[in-house]
Amino acid sequence: MKLRPQQNSEVIVPEFKALFLSDGSVTLSGKGNAKAGEPVQGFDFEVDLSRGTYSTQRINQAEIERRDLLEGRPRETEQINRSQTPPNPDLKAITPGYYTARVRVQTKDPAFIVLTETMTRVSWTVSSSGTVTGAQPSSDSCWAANPSSLNTHWYVSYCLNGALYVSAGRVCNDNQGEYYNYDFGFDSDITTASQYVYACGRNDATYDYNWSHNDGGEGAILIYGSVVLGG
Repeated sequence: MKLRPQQNSEVIVPEFKALFLSDGSVTLSGKGNAKAGEPVQGFDFEVDLSRGTYSTQRINQAEIERRDLLEGRPRETEQINRSQTPPNPDLKAITPGYYTARVRVQTKDPAFIVLTETMTRVSWTVSSSGTVTGAQPSSDSCWAANPSSLNTHWYVSYCLNGALYVSAGRVCNDNQGEYYNYDFGFDSDITTASQYVYACGRNDATYDYNWSHNDGGEGAILIYGSVVLGG
């Protein structure tokens, strides 16, 4: 089901969809394109499945860094964008240089405290002829709050830690993380989260990204999410 933005949405998510699975859980997904080297930016999202709508709230770099510090997540502050020609967002042209991009998808509780995070980073070079080649740093990580600032305990059950690959002339990296918790409510009931993210560097100094988020179990109705680009 393709979701529609509510009037108060500050960020419009291309192809924001909800997929209903046989186990009763729902996978949310979205995608987009961004310019490499832009300041860190992101958005919180909430979904009303009964109405088929979503709402988003933009989060700036200062707020993202505050949340990272609050939850004690590792920070990657290096931002690299060395190009021979400044990229023009209105012109999809070959832009030789070296670029890096990072995409994070997060699970949050109603207080918007980050509970889990799945990250992928891709770096690439663009030649004068437009050939895209993978570069470093290209990495992945999975993180779980243990404990969160509200004293809930999340665990990583699986982290893909993918590798660079080529797709349609782009260099891509992807990652998948799976998480669980037993004290979000009753200790005998499990709450789960699963996230997938990929980023593909292009020869015009931009990157395509795609993400998905699924949660299930006892506390699923109380879980929200965020997508963070850059950094």
